[in-house]
Amino acid sequence: MYEIETPALLLHLDVVERNVRFMADRARRLGVALRPHAKTHKCVSLGRLQLEHGARGLTVATTVEAAVFARAGVRDLTWAFPIDPGHIAPVRRLALETGATVRVVVDDLATAQALAGSGLHVWLKVDCGNHRAGVDPSGRYALAVARELAREQGLTFDGILSHSGHAYRTTNKPDAAQVAEQERSVMVEFAERLRREAIPVREISVGSTPAMASAERLDGVTEARPGNYVFYDRTMVLIGCRGERAGVGGVASTRGRPFHRECGRTRAVEGHGPRARGAGGDGRGARGSGADGRHADAGARADSRRVGGGRGRPFQGG
Repeated sequence: MYEIETPALLLHLDVVERNVRFMADRARRLGVALRPHAKTHKCVSLGRLQLEHGARGLTVATTVEAAVFARAGVRDLTWAFPIDPGHIAPVRRLALETGATVRVVVDDLATAQALAGSGLHVWLKVDCGNHRAGVDPSGRYALAVARELAREQGLTFDGILSHSGHAYRTTNKPDAAQVAEQERSVMVEFAERLRREAIPVREISVGSTPAMASAERLDGVTEARPGNYVFYDRTMVLIGCRGERAGVGGVASTRGRPFHRECGRTRAVEGHGPRARGAGGDGRGARGSGADGRHADAGARADSRRVGGGRGRPFQGG
């Protein structure tokens, strides 16, 4: 039982800290830099914890997340969603106002051309098998977009980036490792193709938590962007990529007594009165994501309402 207003999202901070150390150590062993995806936690204090353990920067999913972390002092951010021309000016203003390096992602030629003169750092998004976004690495169009970025007309071409989101559809660690190797090989081979065309590739960025937790090698890759690992939620448990406790759970109140019709009669089913129970971890006490027990920002509070309320689609980190 928790003396806390429900619904609420609760963190087991000892588990979270262990998860952060684990992935930082794994990235070092695999020889890649770590740029965690902060969309999982949306929390400045947890982002700082990841940076303290060696992350080179953070990845975000929205311009709002980028603004929050940049204004909190995070100096290197990748907005890992294909940008459209209408967002170029706001992102540029954010970079100028905060002094942060804001890296954007593109997967079409018109937007690559529109980025000329923006002063932004740009990744070319590559489809590594997820089929949600990115250029086809075997096609001519991918070369055309890469050539435009490589001209570096008022922008910096960082390299190529992918997201192995399809690793979340696996059901065991060997399958997730296979997705990780597929992503690695697609990206390394595409980088070699670009270099043969005299297009320089500074960095190769990959990642999802199932792939990163299962990869046997990341030769040729320079950075990884897992996000879910900070919590290791039920999705990761089902995949079997981690055997320890999840670092997050929720509490909600059970109210009222449901009724069922049985044999032509209506009867009350025994239920619980109003009470709050924790979910996740091992049932021990937990506290909010801020140092004083509160959520660190409005985004975390919003997430807690979604988790506790039971509405919407299942949540997955990067």
